[in-house]
Amino acid sequence: MYILDPITRQEIKCCSGANNPYCIPINVPIDDQFFVGSHRQRCIDMIRSLAGVNTDCPLGPRVQTNALTSPIDANFIYGSNENLANKLRSFEGGKLTMVPVLAGNRLKPILPPKKDQPDDGCIRPHPDLYCFLAGISI
Repeated sequence: MYILDPITRQEIKCCSGANNPYCIPINVPIDDQFFVGSHRQRCIDMIRSLAGVNTDCPLGPRVQTNALTSPIDANFIYGSNENLANKLRSFEGGKLTMVPVLAGNRLKPILPPKKDQPDDGCIRPHPDLYCFLAGISI
């Protein structure tokens, strides 16, 4: 994943010596066994995010982001509202609902088929085939 400069639209590399106002390079101590010893990395790119916009204020808080641990928007899998998310969840250990359709072939379970309005947002090559039920399929 890449963090882009909002003006130049280029990848920001803080550790390359670039003078960028969004950069907060983190120097790794020479005796760090993980970064220096295993990965030969002496610097970690830390990029300051843009100020957020609030509805009642022109600027909002900044949230620190780095290219390795930024949040992922996975609403296309998990749903974008509580009702849809509840339809997709198994409520067991934070997992999604899965079906063991191909378990006899030693394959892992798959997402359930989307049988309600099966042609909505789905191109089915045959009436007996269904798309998966996921966050954007309902």
